Amino acid sequence: MKRRIFAIGMAVAGALGGAGACSRAPEAGAPQTQAGSDWVTPPQVESIERTGSGLMVRGRAAPGGRVVLRAAGGVAYAVGADANGRFDLQIRSPANDTLFLVETQAGQDAAPAPYRMLVSRDPVGPTALLGGGGPTKRLDRAGPLDVVDSDGHALLASGRATPGTTVQVSVAGREPRPVRVGMDGRWSLMLTNEGAGGAEIVVGGRRYAYPGPAMGSGGNAGAGDGLAMVSNPQGWSVSWPVPPRSRQSSWFPAG
Repeated sequence: MKRRIFAIGMAVAGALGGAGACSRAPEAGAPQTQAGSDWVTPPQVESIERTGSGLMVRGRAAPGGRVVLRAAGGVAYAVGADANGRFDLQIRSPANDTLFLVETQAGQDAAPAPYRMLVSRDPVGPTALLGGGGPTKRLDRAGPLDVVDSDGHALLASGRATPGTTVQVSVAGREPRPVRVGMDGRWSLMLTNEGAGGAEIVVGGRRYAYPGPAMGSGGNAGAGDGLAMVSNPQGWSVSWPVPPRSRQSSWFPAG
């Protein structure tokens, strides 16, 4: 039986920056070293910009902390945060769809972030922060709907709109449900407990043909222990591992 990720993992939504109808925006300011200890909060990636020379990753960390991005095959990038806790890190465009581990290093200790950074090899493909059990935080530009996450049982839709407004969301012809947009301009909403197949999702009057979760077995895109990402006419379907033995699926509609 598949593990129900969403039911036990929604606490990470705040760390990813997802804003649901009842969630509050994360506090402003750079992550800090906890007083009286050596514990350092992990870095927060805020934006990923594709440039002619690669990608520029920007965010916040403990002032003076060392931010490290790691990918499979020993690929790693590092930069120090400034006195205000800001960092800018230039990386190469990956040749393959890549999940980066994000962490802060303090001496011999490392504080990993509760998410992984997705970078599509497709120049127009998605960049996002993926965290098991919570809404994916998409960073590239999209339409009213950013992403649909699934753990094989439930669907979790997320998007961006004007802060403080209300967005109407429906799935499979059901009555639209309102969701309040957080002050960070993001919203997320659990749509249904029938996440096994495709369905039409309507957000703010715009219709999306959600193809269903990419979480199959055998030769399907969701098989194996690593990242699986495929494009389709409507967008990109991603399946990725959630420790210890689960998988989560994310569908990114084309803008």
